[in-house]
Amino acid sequence: MKSLTGSTDFLIDVEKQESLLDSALKIVKNESFEMKRSLDQNELMDALKHAVQMICELRTSILMPKFYYRLYIDVTNELQHFLTFLTDRYLGEEQKFSVAELYETVQYTGNIVPRLYLLITVGVVYIKSGESPSTDILHDLVEMCRGVQHPLRGLFLRNYLLTSTKEFIPDKPPPTLSLLQNKNINSINEDFGDEEEKLEDVEDETTTCGDVRDAIDFIMGPSRESEKRERERRELRILVGTNLVRLSQLQNLELSLYRQIVLPGILEQSVSCREPISQEYLMECVIQVFPDNFHLATLNEFLDACGELHSNVKIKNILGPLIEHLTSFAMTEENSLSQDNNLFNLFSKHIDKMVESRSQMPFDEIISIQIALLSLALNCYRDRPELADTVYSTTIQIVERRNIQNILANSLIGRELTKLLKLPIENYNNIIELLALESYSNILQLLDICGQRKIAAFIIENALENNTLIECEEHLDKLFTLIECLLIDTPTTNNDDIIQQKTSLLKLNGGQNNNDEINNCNLNEQKDFEEQQILVARLIHLIQSEHVEIHFKLLNKMRKVFGSGGNARLRYTLPPTIFVAHKFVLKIEEMREQIAFSVYEEEISESREQVQSLTLLIATITQIKSLVDESHEPLRNQCALYASKLLKRPDQAQMICLVARVSDLGGECKKDGVRTAECLKKATKIASQCMEELMQCSLFMHILLVKIHFFEEKCFEVTCQSIEELILRLREALVQMDPQNEVDQISEKLEMAIERFKHLCKQREETEED
Repeated sequence: MKSLTGSTDFLIDVEKQESLLDSALKIVKNESFEMKRSLDQNELMDALKHAVQMICELRTSILMPKFYYRLYIDVTNELQHFLTFLTDRYLGEEQKFSVAELYETVQYTGNIVPRLYLLITVGVVYIKSGESPSTDILHDLVEMCRGVQHPLRGLFLRNYLLTSTKEFIPDKPPPTLSLLQNKNINSINEDFGDEEEKLEDVEDETTTCGDVRDAIDFIMGPSRESEKRERERRELRILVGTNLVRLSQLQNLELSLYRQIVLPGILEQSVSCREPISQEYLMECVIQVFPDNFHLATLNEFLDACGELHSNVKIKNILGPLIEHLTSFAMTEENSLSQDNNLFNLFSKHIDKMVESRSQMPFDEIISIQIALLSLALNCYRDRPELADTVYSTTIQIVERRNIQNILANSLIGRELTKLLKLPIENYNNIIELLALESYSNILQLLDICGQRKIAAFIIENALENNTLIECEEHLDKLFTLIECLLIDTPTTNNDDIIQQKTSLLKLNGGQNNNDEINNCNLNEQKDFEEQQILVARLIHLIQSEHVEIHFKLLNKMRKVFGSGGNARLRYTLPPTIFVAHKFVLKIEEMREQIAFSVYEEEISESREQVQSLTLLIATITQIKSLVDESHEPLRNQCALYASKLLKRPDQAQMICLVARVSDLGGECKKDGVRTAECLKKATKIASQCMEELMQCSLFMHILLVKIHFFEEKCFEVTCQSIEELILRLREALVQMDPQNEVDQISEKLEMAIERFKHLCKQREETEED
């Protein structure tokens, strides 16, 4: 078995790490002091020796990344003093010394790590001096940095190279930029590729150490060691991303240059490294550091590269932030994407391909991606609900392929699915828009009953908070489908059954506090049930319509559904339903004067009921005193029309006589004596058409009394001549009839009417003489 000496860094605890770091920092402090003293005495070679001893502390391999980073910061800070001295010495006004000689001299340093740190420091001065093209020096430094094979030391060395030379990437106007900038961009990309390899080597160390790893696994456990290594590698990711940050900071980085040079190089390095953590981090860096309009223009290329990443890469960590960035960008831009769904379709197409090609992708990760895509549809295409519904229908297809059923609400998948279901509710704040999503209910059915009830309660709470009215049967049917688990018991949703199941499980677990747990379980379930039913009861008040017929249908449907919910639910839902129904009755009562004619036309068909209703209508109109003639006339005309359409002629004649009364009201309306006379004339004509003599005489008698009434009321259009003609006609008719009681009664009434008429005529004559 191999010695464990080379891997003691795996076994050193934090306290030991602190001790080792303190020792190294003391050496750095001492050597930096000697270096600065030599520099003050202008002894460059002695200063170089002390600088080498100081930098040699970075050769260690026993420090963990975060402790190594602290050591690296102290060393590089001290190197700044050395850099300042070199700048003053070689770039002063006289410039007596050549930087090229010093650049060559430091290359003879024995150890590669201090050699390259010094070489980079001197190289900065060399570039500033202008003695050699900056692109050549940068390329030379990048090539030499490849000599450090240790991944940790190599990563920090390349980070020092980048931070030291970042100011030498030219930011010139576009016409003079291309060649020089491209060379420097290539240098950064080369350094970026080397850092990628070093980060990947950190993973390789844990898979190639043979017996050493076996021994570590035996002592510490394989899972613990793997987690530790992955944590260390994640701490180093920021060093790799520094190159991308510098590229994004170029002031004259245009879209064409990004599309043609920068992005292809980054994507090639990312895809080729084949290491999940590195790939995931680099793609995240691209999203974070470059402008959103660049992402929008190169989206297809980026998504193609995502499809080629390692199968262990968590795509949700890449696509989620990307969609979030583009959604925010689209919402802030003046040119909205709502008119064009290419962005949504592009994401949807690539996501479908990735999910299909990655059969082992966890379902919760798929749901997370769908959440991001749904957010894009809701925020950028709010007026296109079919796009949001596409997300749900696609999710259903994935579920069917994977045969997933009855997802527990408290599981990881259940929590993600709950987010997917809550997102449109929170975004729309209008459940009417939510009901337009046809596939929403299918997704809801994937959750277990507890999860379904939580979502149903959330829907009702949102409707109550935003006072969203349910005004048609279609919407009510869809809403009841979504909250069905709160309205009725099904074989899988019976509340008592759920309580019984949980009680049984608690009994199987045993324990002293078993009975208390069972009681608490029952109480909690009952409390949840009561709260949910109270929500349903409050929802009832939002179900209404301005149209009486629709409102009545909604009430009927409510009562039917609530009635099938069982007695336990009726105690909560029936009282508010009764109150709503009572309020509806009061509403109808308030509308009685508005819909009287409509009710007569649509609801009353039996002849006797028509006569009674028309009598009430005419009587009501006669009591109206405040309407002007223009508003009153349509009412009179409508009554006359109804009277003429009655089935029986006697009824027609009597109702037309009543209409004649309406025409002679006075008040705000003008007395229409002509219209009154016409109505009486028409009634007489209808009466004369009756075949039965007794009925005809009775109608004549009735019309005569009406005419005498109007004569008394000084309706001059009802003349004495017309009354006398009717009296003569009635006498002739009575003479021809056989004696009987009815005839005698009519004769008596006639004589009394004649006496009354004569008296009125005498009064009128006396009045006229006066």
